[in-house]
Formats: sequence, structure tokens, C-alpha cells
Amino acid sequence: MPKVQADRLTRIGAALLRAAGASEEEAEAVAVGCINANLAGHDSHGVIAIPTYIDRVKAGHIVPGAKWTIVQESPTTTVIDGHWGFGFHVNAKAMALTIEKAKTANVAACTVFRQSHVGRLAAYPMMAMRAGMIGIAAADSGRSPKHVAPFGGREARLGTNPISIAVPSDLEAPFYLDMATSAVAAGKIALSVARGQQIPQGWIIDAEGRHTTDPTQYR
Repeated sequence: MPKVQADRLTRIGAALLRAAGASEEEAEAVAVGCINANLAGHDSHGVIAIPTYIDRVKAGHIVPGAKWTIVQESPTTTVIDGHWGFGFHVNAKAMALTIEKAKTANVAACTVFRQSHVGRLAAYPMMAMRAGMIGIAAADSGRSPKHVAPFGGREARLGTNPISIAVPSDLEAPFYLDMATSAVAAGKIALSVARGQQIPQGWIIDAEGRHTTDPTQYR
């Protein structure tokens, strides 16, 4: 298997995104976010996602150059309309704003609507952790197609709806939590398909509601 240095892969990813219409800042945010996921050992949220983002740009589901706007604000809260821009870019800006508010008020919260996929969710609480704060982030699937069957069901009715927490510590390492509320993150199934690998029993069910280890049965 060929090996590519992280900085070179970042440049390649950013170039592909710019060619699809992303601005320099947007392309850098997405490419760096994806490569950082690879470097953290989460290939499911790494460069494998970039072709999907480009397809979504072509389909009009991601709007390059969209200017996010603050639609409601208080000293401790912010509501942001992402105008379907790149989620990596919008969320990093939103967390940075929330951190600045928390420096004054000790606590702050922000919600973002009308945005695209944000990548590895842990990236945003980790921003707060590096600022000496506890960071919490949660995401839902909005109006996107659902991929998770309720317990005991066989039809997809829910999103993977991940949650992530980062807590600073004076111990050997900080505390991190980054998890889907489904059995597994959807990206890990896509990664197994790309690698031609079977998946553990209990991750997915087929169209008849039966457990399967074949990731290509995921719909």
C-alpha cells in the first residue's frame, strides 16, 4: 500500500476541494480536519470523506462560499445559520466564538442550523479543552436520510446522532469521549466497504432486519 505524507495529502485534498468550488479557507479547514482524523486513527472520518463532500457540492447540498450569519445572540448563547456551508468551517468558527464568550461568562453555548457534515465531532470540544475548558458537542442528521433502525425495528428512522466531550486534566492525558449513539459510526461501515472487510456482528441489519457482517448490506 502506498504511503503519502500528511502534509502532502492535505495539499492534495485542499486542491480537490478548491477545484470543486471551495474557498482557500474552506478547503484548508476540510482537508486539515480530514487528515487530523486519519492521524488520530479514525480513517472513517479521514480523506475517504472528501469525494463525498465534492459530490454533495455538485448536488447542491453543500454551498461553497456560504456566509454564516448570527441570527440570535446573548452574552452566553449564539444561534448561527450556516447557509449550508462546509460544516468544518462553520463549526470551527462557532466553537471559537463560544470559547471567547465562556472566557467572560464561564459558560456559553451555540447552536448551528443549515450546515453540512462536520467531520470528526471531537475536533470541536478539543478546541475548548485546549483553552482550559470542558467542551461538549452533539449533532443530529437534520433532514438528511436516516440510517439507524430503532431497537427491535428494521427500518431506518434515526440518525447516528454523535456526541463528543473533552475535559482538561492534570493527569497524564485529558478525558475524551467521541461516539455515535448508534451501534457504530456510519463512516466505519463505508471504510469497511472500501477495504473489502467484514464487520462485527451487531453493527448493522439487512433489509429484512437480520444481523449481517456484510457491510455492503448497509442502506
